[in-house]
Amino acid sequence: MEQIYCLYKTSSLNGSINLKLPAGFYETFWIPTFSDIFKNELGKKFYRWYFPFFFSVIKSKPLFGAKCIWKENQLVHHSFFSRSCFKWPFMNPKDIQIGPVSTDEPFRRRGLAKYSLFSIIKEFPKSGRNYWWIVRKENIFSIKLVEEMGFTFESLLEKRPFLGCNIYSKVGK
Repeated sequence: MEQIYCLYKTSSLNGSINLKLPAGFYETFWIPTFSDIFKNELGKKFYRWYFPFFFSVIKSKPLFGAKCIWKENQLVHHSFFSRSCFKWPFMNPKDIQIGPVSTDEPFRRRGLAKYSLFSIIKEFPKSGRNYWWIVRKENIFSIKLVEEMGFTFESLLEKRPFLGCNIYSKVGK
């Protein structure tokens, strides 16, 4: 079955955006280290996403991890982010891909994904860096979110399985 996605990108934050985490929530950044290689709270989906980047923990400080938002010691939102790799051949080496993103159902529509996206871009600024967002073309809420944040549509993508991972390739506008 063909899976078509939309690819969005930006090189900076919309200058008028200055977000704060809603009251009662707190945040952490998790970037793997030798002493903290796995984050069990992120669940099984995390390990499938993490595998292509695992060995970069051994080679050097990786540029991948998760922005986590908590409410009363419960993980309620996470946004993964990662540098370019074979999964995204359209990215430059210093670019960052943000996603997948997940918010628990009772905590949706509170601005957590928007805040998370904002804080990842703010945390990792670099001249010439692009930030990428891949979204299913049916996900209108996610598309609205990134467009509000100043991302622009770049291309349609096709997702194809390859050796237990997914590879994304551009298929047109």
